[in-house]
Amino acid sequence: MTGDASKLKYINARLLAIQAAYAHALSGAPWEKILARAASGRLGGSVIDDASGAMRVVALEAADKALFASLTDEIRNRADDLAGILRSALDDKFEVKRLDVLLKTLLTTGIAEFYANPRLDRAIVVNEYTDIARSFYDGSEVKLVNAVLDKVGRLLKND
Repeated sequence: MTGDASKLKYINARLLAIQAAYAHALSGAPWEKILARAASGRLGGSVIDDASGAMRVVALEAADKALFASLTDEIRNRADDLAGILRSALDDKFEVKRLDVLLKTLLTTGIAEFYANPRLDRAIVVNEYTDIARSFYDGSEVKLVNAVLDKVGRLLKND
């Protein structure tokens, strides 16, 4: 697998984990049901399919399964911890309850990656999720993702 293909699988795993967390937050469906939908390619939404950046719905095979499993495990098993970390990382201008569901799940998944992928450099995690944020937002939300994940990364990685 080429470096670009491998990177694409990691990006798709992150997007699919965000989609799973989003589906859980909106529907309240059990994680087992959401993960089964992801495994069968029925989760919905788009992930990057090829080097040209084309977007389409793809099955879990297009994502790095190990990273997807690690991210969703961390989100499920550390939900309260991740929520507390997110609350503490937001400055006085923002409250978690004011964040839209997508932004909250994107930030939560990014924080979860620090646990799921502890050897990955902080800057890579911050950049990956900031890039993902740019595909959904074009304003202050992108800056917020960058700032929050940078702050959390520095704390968790003792940078």
